[in-house]
Amino acid sequence: MVFVDEVDWTIDLPYSDEFFAAIRSCFNRRATDPPFNRLTFVLLGSASPAQLIKSATRTPFNIGHSIELTDFSAEEARRLAAPLGDDREQILARILYWTDGHPYLTQMLCAKVAEGNGVGQGSPCSFPPPPANRKTISSSLATA
Repeated sequence: MVFVDEVDWTIDLPYSDEFFAAIRSCFNRRATDPPFNRLTFVLLGSASPAQLIKSATRTPFNIGHSIELTDFSAEEARRLAAPLGDDREQILARILYWTDGHPYLTQMLCAKVAEGNGVGQGSPCSFPPPPANRKTISSSLATA
C-alpha cells in the first residue's frame, strides 16, 4: 500500500495530471502483470477527484472509492474520554463544544487534557468560552 497524505497539495503542481495518470497506469497493469495486484494506493485529503485532475480528457478516479469522514458524535468520542479523569463526561462535553466533534481537534484536545499540560486543569468549567469563530482553535492548538 502506498499512502499519499494531503493529496490536495498536488492541485497546484505542474505535473499533477501525470502523477494521477501514473497511478491509473499501475491499476491498469493489474490485468496483465500479476505483481501489480499487490499494489494499492490510498489518497488522503480534502479535495474532490474533480479538483485533482486539470485535464478534462483524463478520468483516473472512476476506479476508486471515496470515503467521507464525518465529525464525532458524543457517543463516538466517548472512547477518547477514558484518560480524562473523574470528570471525564463533563470534560468531554466541553471539548466537543469547542471542537464541534472535528476528529483531529477532538483527539488533540483530549490528548492535551490527558497529559495535564494546563489545559482543563481544575473544574471542567474552567475552560474559557470558545472563540466567536471556532475555526481559530486549530491555530491555537498548532502553537501549543
